[in-house]
Amino acid sequence: MPELLRYLFDDVEYIPRQRIAKSVLEKSMLLPDRMMIVEGEDFMRFKIGDTRIMFCETTVLSSRGEDVLFNGVFISASFNKYFTAKTFVCPEKSKSFFRNLKRRILDNLCPVKLEDVEFNKEFFVLSSDQVEARYILTPSLMLRIMNYRRKIKKGISFSFVDDRLYCAIPNYINLFEPALFEHFDFEFIKRNYLPLKLYTDLVEDLNLNNQIWSKQPL
Repeated sequence: MPELLRYLFDDVEYIPRQRIAKSVLEKSMLLPDRMMIVEGEDFMRFKIGDTRIMFCETTVLSSRGEDVLFNGVFISASFNKYFTAKTFVCPEKSKSFFRNLKRRILDNLCPVKLEDVEFNKEFFVLSSDQVEARYILTPSLMLRIMNYRRKIKKGISFSFVDDRLYCAIPNYINLFEPALFEHFDFEFIKRNYLPLKLYTDLVEDLNLNNQIWSKQPL
């Protein structure tokens, strides 16, 4: 994996037995506040162009460790727009969780209805600033988010907090396992490369390296 990562990306850090910090998950505000136990592996940090990205297989359990609150891939990436508001994009079926988020964290979070009818059908958007939400969720970005969701075929959630993009992708397959009982050959490399490429396509698909947007205060 380290060699594959160094071939694909810059400034690579790979720690196979490390999890993502609980503070990062809390800052994203994408997971229930009753999360207590955070497990994970295959922690990666690297650059794609000018975008710094953090990537980890993550399992989050409730305070008693009885309920699995999240299992999948969690991504944190630098974003190319400056913003002060908090904006959340989730699948329509997760609407109840985000309504709870509004009540327990930010009273000023309000639903945002965007101009893209298809996007509104697939996603539920909450933000503390309607203007900034539209500044972030441009028509081209909404299209890219929908295309990315269709590519990975998962119920994907995003948050935009403190100039970072957070992304939670449910997945119940253990990725990037070593070739202990099989040949280390092209098929093994391909099996590890394809999911990594799929998830890190986020940077290109959402155009995160585009520097046309100035990271200056509104």
